[in-house]
Amino acid sequence: MHLSVKEILTAFFLLLAHLEVVAVPHNNVTFVPVDATTINVKQTAMENDRTPFGRISEANNLNRNKTAESRKRFQKTMDAIFNDYRKYLSPTEGVLSASCWLNVTTAPVALIELAELDERLSTILDFQLKWSDERLAWNITETEWYYVPHDPNMIWTPKIEIGNPHDTKVAQSSKSQRNVLNVIYDGSVSWRFVRPIDTICEVDSTYYPFDRQICEIDLKVSPM
Repeated sequence: MHLSVKEILTAFFLLLAHLEVVAVPHNNVTFVPVDATTINVKQTAMENDRTPFGRISEANNLNRNKTAESRKRFQKTMDAIFNDYRKYLSPTEGVLSASCWLNVTTAPVALIELAELDERLSTILDFQLKWSDERLAWNITETEWYYVPHDPNMIWTPKIEIGNPHDTKVAQSSKSQRNVLNVIYDGSVSWRFVRPIDTICEVDSTYYPFDRQICEIDLKVSPM
């Protein structure tokens, strides 16, 4: 805000109008407010008005510092985990009498094409896999991190194979899209992705247009 010279002088004389001069020894002059109580009350009110914003700012700075410290601790934990981690080994590799549970859920997203002459069924499937890998677990009380997203290429993942692939487009069936892989603090892993699938489907159109086609998709899960 810019004030003119006239406005500054007006404010100065108004201030003098509310002050009185008190003579003190050694020819010093002290300006004492006439109504000091009123001014103190106003100043206190202004400070109280600023207090909530000050508290919010302090809380934000504190949370920002705590988050930065937590991130550093968690990064050290992840570095220690991956120093000894081997993604080409399954979670139970080398452990006697141990089994790795794996839950696989799949659902069709879209039917692309049913080619009668090629006997090819082209679909898009949504996969959701869940398993446990204790090598990826960490102490949540020390890091305060519940889960972390990971690159599927950085950890061990089960391999999904097509049991009845169509030869002409078998290469496309291995490409995954929309990869989302999360690791929870107890070592639980959740992996969701979408994949185009091309499979063989024998088409019988004898009773066309009243025919009914049944196509099977054979999925196999490999640990490697």
